[in-house]
Amino acid sequence: MNFTTTTDVNVFAVLLIGLLFHAGWRLLDLLIDAVVWLASLARGRPVPKAPLVLLALAAFALTAGSARAQAPNDPYFPSQWGLQLIRVPEAWDVTTGSAAVHIAQFDTGVFAHEDLTENVLVEPAPPPFSALGTWHAGVIAADTNNGLGIAGVCQHATLHAYRVIWSEEHLAEAFALAESTPAKIGVTGYALLGWHARREFDAVLDGFSAGGERILICPAGTNFAGGQRLRGPNDARLLVVGACNLDGTRASYSNFGPKVDLWAPGHATTTVEGGYGATDSTAVATAYVAGVAGLVGAANPALTGRGIKDILILTAQPMACGPVVDARAAVDAAGP
Repeated sequence: MNFTTTTDVNVFAVLLIGLLFHAGWRLLDLLIDAVVWLASLARGRPVPKAPLVLLALAAFALTAGSARAQAPNDPYFPSQWGLQLIRVPEAWDVTTGSAAVHIAQFDTGVFAHEDLTENVLVEPAPPPFSALGTWHAGVIAADTNNGLGIAGVCQHATLHAYRVIWSEEHLAEAFALAESTPAKIGVTGYALLGWHARREFDAVLDGFSAGGERILICPAGTNFAGGQRLRGPNDARLLVVGACNLDGTRASYSNFGPKVDLWAPGHATTTVEGGYGATDSTAVATAYVAGVAGLVGAANPALTGRGIKDILILTAQPMACGPVVDARAAVDAAGP
């Protein structure tokens, strides 16, 4: 832009000052909205959808947090806001996991993938019948800091991937195989609530739990578009996970209620057959929690599955949806 006279400069200056003044008041208004939103959340009151400025601050925190903690070189890491929400990068300052931590995944099987070569053992089985298991395995334990794709929550782990068709019989067979491994953490993409009310499956779940030596992490599920309230007592053998949004509110599709023990992000950029993609579900939230459970197990190998569950619940951060898993607080509390 060229100015030919002093008058032109003065006019431009006045216009610029006016624009900045208007923008300043708009920013102040947005900040006030954010303060009101946070205050409502802290007091446990119903909260409106997060104001845009709060989402912008969250995006800023993503970048700042990555610089503060160990930031891997995986190209999709900046889009993995779920890791930031549950403070996984901060937990990596304590532990990135260990190959000695075994996690048993009971899902649809896992496809061969460039980002699932180091940590995932595909147990002998027919080929996967769906990509869901591949999505969830990436969230839990994708190869990290390898310059490819995404970062997994538990950067170092041994993930045993069992292909399980939706039936109690197949799940029981996979449980039996997993019981021969050192795995204390089991995770499934299937919503099991209701299954353990059946006597046969109840006995199978008892056998896998081994009196609390192992824990099975499962999704709260999605029964209706707006989610369903799950009633009844919690099951000590299970860790039931619901899905939340970036602003800590319940994802609209997630079931909820007293049976839900813990919450985690329902969205992930993750491994898909032949590449990478984004997905949303309570099973994704469950995968985040399984990865954090792996970090806790690495921080204190003496913990049982039940002990890991207790730490995850006790250290969760309160949000509008309920207690959300907090990776850094959990590994700090795990201490050997």
